[in-house]
Amino acid sequence: HLGPYAALLGTDLDPHAVEAARANLARAGVERAVVEAIDALAFAPRGLRAIVTNPPMGRRVERGTHGELLERFVERAAELLPEGGSITWVVPEPKRIRAAAERSGLRVARAITVDMGGFPAEMSVYVKETSGRSRPSASRKRR
Repeated sequence: HLGPYAALLGTDLDPHAVEAARANLARAGVERAVVEAIDALAFAPRGLRAIVTNPPMGRRVERGTHGELLERFVERAAELLPEGGSITWVVPEPKRIRAAAERSGLRVARAITVDMGGFPAEMSVYVKETSGRSRPSASRKRR
């Protein structure tokens, strides 16, 4: 509803969550949406420009720790996104995930702290840097 799109793709490991997402999309009148029971870390759609996600907040993590899962996800997102592509999400461990994002070539474009009902998280937009963008060297002095 916010603008043109070629397709909306969604994944979740939980088949009940997949069915709920499909029902919500249908009720909202969203067309050209596909939601599948697939591991987001293994999903590799073509033509990806943006990722919008609400990752697990720590209670439903089945493989490794919560922080490890979020680090793997941000690394995978950086692999899949083209230059200028973005990921918008809620991050419960912002310092740790920002560091992983920066190592992977993503920079924070916007971020605000939100209360998740008892713990703080960060709603943020990370953008994949362009290869032509040069970062100032730490040893370079400003004139």
